Amino acid sequence: KGSHGAGTLALPGGHLEAGEGWATTCARELLEETGLDIPEVAWRCAFVSNDVMEAGRKHYVTIFMECDTRLLPALPEAQVLEPNKCCGWNWLTLESLQQQPADKLFLPMQHLLQGARDGRWRPLRSIDAVHAAGLPGEETAQPAAEK
Repeated sequence: KGSHGAGTLALPGGHLEAGEGWATTCARELLEETGLDIPEVAWRCAFVSNDVMEAGRKHYVTIFMECDTRLLPALPEAQVLEPNKCCGWNWLTLESLQQQPADKLFLPMQHLLQGARDGRWRPLRSIDAVHAAGLPGEETAQPAAEK
């Protein structure tokens, strides 16, 4: 919604601030976008993708971070704190994301799922993805959003 990934499922995320570490960025962006407060020490680098978008006009290196949600007493409810950028958040399983049509997934998410299929990414549990309202969701997993 309102971004180059508009209309697709994506994870919370954003750009690094000057001098900021990956885990710090991850914790900050998750809190800013969803209200979920997961300390930076809980995060680890999971996967990196090279993403050329919009006919070559945008080129990003996406760093996927993950944490083990088994350490949480329950999956917290994510809030939509940036309604101009996101329609909503839902917890999804890796399997349910892999069943989504590719055109419904933000390009970095497509690359992450391809990494899971070919063994370059092995999730700690199931993907922590929160996706936007309007698409069928399942319980158990992690946050992905529709942009």
